[in-house]
Amino acid sequence: MFSSFKILCYCALSIALATVAFFSVSVGASSEKTASSTGTPNILSPTRSAPDLVGKPDDPIKTSIEVELKTEGGDTLVTGLTGGDFTVTIGTTAHIVSCVELADKYVLDVLPPNQAAAGLYDLKVTALGETDTETEAIHYAETTRSNVDVVQVIDRSGSMADGCYEPGVYYLRDAKNAAGIFVDQMQTGDMIGVVSFSNSARVDYGITAITGSAVKTEAQNAIDSLRAYGSTGIGAGLRDAQAELTNNGAAIHPWALILLSDGQENRSPYVSTVLPDIVSTKTKIFSVALGSYADQALLQDIASQTNGQYYLSPTEKELAGIYNSLAGQVAGRQTLFSEEGNVQQGSTDEKIVDVDPSVKEVIFSISWSGAGNDLDLTLKDPHGNIVDSNTTDPNVSFTSGTNSESYAISSPASGKWTMQIFAGTITSVTSNIPLSVLRDKTTWISSNGDTAPDIKLWSSTYSKTSDAGLEYSAAVTADTPLTVNTYLDKSSHIQGDPILIKVTIADLQTIKGATAKARVTTPSSTGSFLLYDDGMHGDAAANDGIYGNAFTRTTEVGTYSFDMETAGASTAGDDFSRVSYASTYVSGANDSDGDGMPDGWESNFGLDPTLDDSANDPDADGLTNIQEYQNGTNPFNDHTDSDNLADGEEVNTHSTDPTKQDTDCGGENDGSEVANGRNPLDPDDDVSPSAGDEGGGGAGCFIATATFSSHVEPHACQNVE
Repeated sequence: MFSSFKILCYCALSIALATVAFFSVSVGASSEKTASSTGTPNILSPTRSAPDLVGKPDDPIKTSIEVELKTEGGDTLVTGLTGGDFTVTIGTTAHIVSCVELADKYVLDVLPPNQAAAGLYDLKVTALGETDTETEAIHYAETTRSNVDVVQVIDRSGSMADGCYEPGVYYLRDAKNAAGIFVDQMQTGDMIGVVSFSNSARVDYGITAITGSAVKTEAQNAIDSLRAYGSTGIGAGLRDAQAELTNNGAAIHPWALILLSDGQENRSPYVSTVLPDIVSTKTKIFSVALGSYADQALLQDIASQTNGQYYLSPTEKELAGIYNSLAGQVAGRQTLFSEEGNVQQGSTDEKIVDVDPSVKEVIFSISWSGAGNDLDLTLKDPHGNIVDSNTTDPNVSFTSGTNSESYAISSPASGKWTMQIFAGTITSVTSNIPLSVLRDKTTWISSNGDTAPDIKLWSSTYSKTSDAGLEYSAAVTADTPLTVNTYLDKSSHIQGDPILIKVTIADLQTIKGATAKARVTTPSSTGSFLLYDDGMHGDAAANDGIYGNAFTRTTEVGTYSFDMETAGASTAGDDFSRVSYASTYVSGANDSDGDGMPDGWESNFGLDPTLDDSANDPDADGLTNIQEYQNGTNPFNDHTDSDNLADGEEVNTHSTDPTKQDTDCGGENDGSEVANGRNPLDPDDDVSPSAGDEGGGGAGCFIATATFSSHVEPHACQNVE
């Protein structure tokens, strides 16, 4: 979800993006192979127990192959390989489109060869003279699109009760709404199931093939019937949901679980005992942590181990947008556009979306929250033709739900499409939060006439008027061979770790000369920066269609998410744009000497993790070691960003960002502005960039935009009924 946001290039708050070349610590792959010239490949995915569906035998689609490669007889990872060092065989030789090296594996983007018939085929990967084989790991099937089987796994513990955390917080209501939006977006032939959990798990709706609107209605009714009470048994929910897929899912379909929870698991079976059995299947888990008390580390790990995706919803208000985007991601579609908007009663808001010629099918969708609210989506194609809910075009399918509308269009015209969002009804919503009382200091109940001494906790009314308009989420996803894949260098991080982001952009070959921009959301703020294909930002070789950069200011524990925007020209010369997403959880790190700097960070830079050296300044740049850590800079490089201003001078004198050459994003680097008497925090006084700058118009600038906190005090709502 790449929401529109106002760019403030000179905010006092700054988050660091550090170029790999600026640091002595290595965060990317080396450009040379390891000393060992031999290695043993091990296919991690797909496998026989978790095969990958690649479509029709005469028109297959790309697939990703994950391979671990270690030196023969040892545990040392072989690094520095490229796609040319691998051979992939699926009956005959497959075409390797791209090869990305991560911290513990390689990911090969592969176009399988055509086959004479549908069925399961063996996968072989050869590297450095050694071959690994996974039998029946690639599945060809006579299908025009890849349907998906999904079970929604929803937390209904007591803390999910509306008003539990504080008046006006509606966790369960908005979770139900978001889950319903996802159901609305599902296609005929998909399968849907619902499992919920509290003290134990319950199958609320057994997984069922969608043959029409009646099945969707039944699934949504099951979701709407959920009530919050009890403890948090995440493991039981995952176990029962996986059983639905294993026992009743379609073998030809990909499988997915969508897990939502707002708390810490406190009932057995625990995730640690359940997850290994799920990892051995083809199921991907897409997890959503709701609020600041969710177990973000656990939910991120669940998604990572199953090759799914982890999301953080800081409040319940973000859920609709997350689930709207998930609908495309779970189905394996590429996201062309994702943005939030606001529309006033009786008014129309518009979004312009580019649909490139590679798109075979496109889905335009909007979603919103709130009972009684109603938005209407109309489309205008590149030729000015209107597409509305009354269309009789056989290539267009319209779907309307309680809080969503969408159009699925086969063989769409390429060019600029307009989404017109009209606010037909925006109601003033008044919600009464039930009176809650404390009867025995351990059990929370609703007021029921009990004669025991009761203490009132709160009773309030929350009102939302239509004056501010209605917020909505718009997403456009597509079946297309032009794909963008986003990777983080490893599945988990600790404080002080640089987070290396890599992006591949490819159709039948990698696409060079594109732009890739990341919007990062940290536990306390947001910002944006560019990725590069120059061989100097952890992106492998220059001009190879793999883009990278490292985010270095990871001093806070919590979730770091990256919304990616990419744009360029395909190998056929057609303009395109894509949106993608990645996230990780940064956990606390050891600090043996108690100097405020993690041991790993100190070791990476050659400091002593057993000695309090926080006050030292080895590069004499005016920043102590602890300040270097806090600012994401190099304690042994006095000019981390190479803009001719010392790090300490930037922080203490000019309030500029010591990790960015051009803090105000105006096109002239900070050192040049200071030397010529201009203000490095004012983009309007910048002159044409000189040699060595990061480019005009703010290219590559990190932009801080906001500081926020979603912290609320917990309440003991375990037994609200």
